[in-house]
Amino acid sequence: DLELAIGGTIITHTRKGFRVVGVDLTRGEKGSNGSPEIRAREAAEAAEIMGLSHRLNLGLPDLGVQDNEEQLEIVVESIRYLKPRLILAPYWFSHHPDHENGGNLLRRAFFVAGLKNYTTKSPPFNPGRIFYYAPPPHISPSIIVDISSAFSGKMEAIACYRSQFQRKEESFPTNLNAPDFWKRIESRCLYWGRQGGTDYGEPLYTPQPPLIPGLFWEREEDRS
Repeated sequence: DLELAIGGTIITHTRKGFRVVGVDLTRGEKGSNGSPEIRAREAAEAAEIMGLSHRLNLGLPDLGVQDNEEQLEIVVESIRYLKPRLILAPYWFSHHPDHENGGNLLRRAFFVAGLKNYTTKSPPFNPGRIFYYAPPPHISPSIIVDISSAFSGKMEAIACYRSQFQRKEESFPTNLNAPDFWKRIESRCLYWGRQGGTDYGEPLYTPQPPLIPGLFWEREEDRS
């Protein structure tokens, strides 16, 4: 999901020197193709392409992600341990139950992580901001990240998941290994890029409007 939804955003920031950690909620053991072991190797390969400083897996049950107290404690502890300045999480409305429940779980963990009287191994930590990726079509994004320079890297990272996106003779047919899959990914990035006046883009949503330091803050040449 990181590669598909925000691979370009990740690459754009790691190339600028930002430290980005990828956290996968499940091992994908219920997937129709591949295996958890194969996916782990593919994820490590993609992490290297995206420039992640680290990638970890919380081992929540595939198709069993729930916004409950047990899983909340696991996610809160990961936030407190990693101390991120910003969190990117799946939008909480999705056709996939793990995406939907994962979004709700992260939304609650984002708040709980800063509470003094909620106890985990690590001390309280407030990450400050959370953005949600892959918002549904009826939700207008808060920002669109220009990934034009990172688009080829995004596609290269997605291609690491050969067990999921290559339809071989022994593969189980899915939407992910359909012949038009790559065109759909590019079309989505083209659409959001054009909405922002660039070639390729990725949308992000936040309930709290982002505060920016000025109208030209995103362009280095405008700072001089």
